[in-house]
Amino acid sequence: MIQTLYYRFLAWKKKLRPVGAIILEREGKYLLVEKPRTENAWQFPQGGVEMGETFYQGALRELREECGASIEVESDQKLVARYQYLFPKQFRRPDHRYKGANVEFFAAKYVSGEIELDENELKSYCWATPAEIKQKVTAAYWRVVKKILENK
Repeated sequence: MIQTLYYRFLAWKKKLRPVGAIILEREGKYLLVEKPRTENAWQFPQGGVEMGETFYQGALRELREECGASIEVESDQKLVARYQYLFPKQFRRPDHRYKGANVEFFAAKYVSGEIELDENELKSYCWATPAEIKQKVTAAYWRVVKKILENK
């Protein structure tokens, strides 16, 4: 608990946006979504945590907003990994207070519901094996994801 609070304090001090991510598994494959900002911008569903939400609550809300309100998942809400990064310069907005993101990942099992993408937020989605994920995501993101999937 102390380590988590300290980590979040450092992220706040660095002006990193709090972000929750869901690693959603279904039959050995994982849900990946593609952001429209650049080609092949694949990642797990994630989004900013709002005031009063836990990281898990923010991650689940974002999953449902971006991928369909009917999606049901099962999760122990246990933090499985953290990842910090700075936004690429071309995506930084001068009016924005955040310089990057502090992402906390949570594992979940798909239970039911249809994927219905919010086309204003996402370009595409797929269910991918770990080998397919490695081909789609950035090398830095893969280093985090690989550790998560190895510890499942």
